[in-house]
Amino acid sequence: MSELLPRAVNVNRAEGLLSAVWPDGEVTTVALMQLRQICPCATCAEARGENPHPGLLEAPSPTKPRSRGLPLLGDVRKFQISEMRHVGRYALGVTWADQHQSIYTWASLFEMKAPPPPAVSPDDGDGLARTLDGRRSASQ
Repeated sequence: MSELLPRAVNVNRAEGLLSAVWPDGEVTTVALMQLRQICPCATCAEARGENPHPGLLEAPSPTKPRSRGLPLLGDVRKFQISEMRHVGRYALGVTWADQHQSIYTWASLFEMKAPPPPAVSPDDGDGLARTLDGRRSASQ
């Protein structure tokens, strides 16, 4: 398998989106808020109630319950990128405006690509088109 490196990584600050363009021309677009919420660092994993060290330690209980309010009611700087950099040849390093640092592997960003829409076969006369797996859907 060839090395997985994007051709370009762009941040649209106005729309709050990060996009990575892959060698095959496909694009991964992720909301900055989502990217921060899935930060893989141990501190963020523990805050989500996940075990950052599976197999070594039991997952700690979160120190405070997760808010059910709107995520932007807190410090909006945590969803703004102040710097991006390569981490070796395997990852993207992000420094957020609140100075938190995250590392996202190219493989994890590549896996965030939206799946292609199901291919649809032509209508067979019953007014319903079929996806390749045989499911029916209304024709346009």
